[in-house]
Amino acid sequence: MSSDKKYCMCCDEDVSYHSIIREGNREMACDFCGFVLDVVQDDHVVTKVRCMVTADDSDMIRNLMKTQLQESGIAEEILVLADGQQAVTLISKKFSEGKPVDCIILDLEMPVMNGISAARIIRSLEERFQITPATPLIFFSSLPCNEDLKKKLSLFPPASYINKGNGSEPDQLLKRVKQLVSFLIKKNQTSSP
Repeated sequence: MSSDKKYCMCCDEDVSYHSIIREGNREMACDFCGFVLDVVQDDHVVTKVRCMVTADDSDMIRNLMKTQLQESGIAEEILVLADGQQAVTLISKKFSEGKPVDCIILDLEMPVMNGISAARIIRSLEERFQITPATPLIFFSSLPCNEDLKKKLSLFPPASYINKGNGSEPDQLLKRVKQLVSFLIKKNQTSSP
């Protein structure tokens, strides 16, 4: 256990952490929930993707996500939608056209269709269209990541969670999102056949 502390997205607080070396990278993980807090990555792996989809019912969050993710250059195309049903419809269309979706960010609590319901349908669509490996999912909410939520996340691997936090500064929140997206994309690229 380290005496230093880092912010944990799942616990929504500064926590003690431990470090491990995995696939040539140093990962710092929360001592309490095991969530990866930071990764010192190899620079030779490309972390830019073709298409990202994000669904959130907040206009402000959608606009911030699109602007910040575009400025970061992490994806060629970033599609933002207002609910899970719109995300499922768009992703189904992309899959049917043979176009990739490399990362999906879903708010847990949205009108029309929430993030968990959308994730179930997305995993079903991946099976139908034989999409492998499974697209990384990031769930996004201000709810704490309790045991019930962790069980739900385990149904949709690879799936991660970011706590929006109460009163989080948008820049800090988006920094955590970009950090996690980069990590998941790299991890997915290194595990692809």
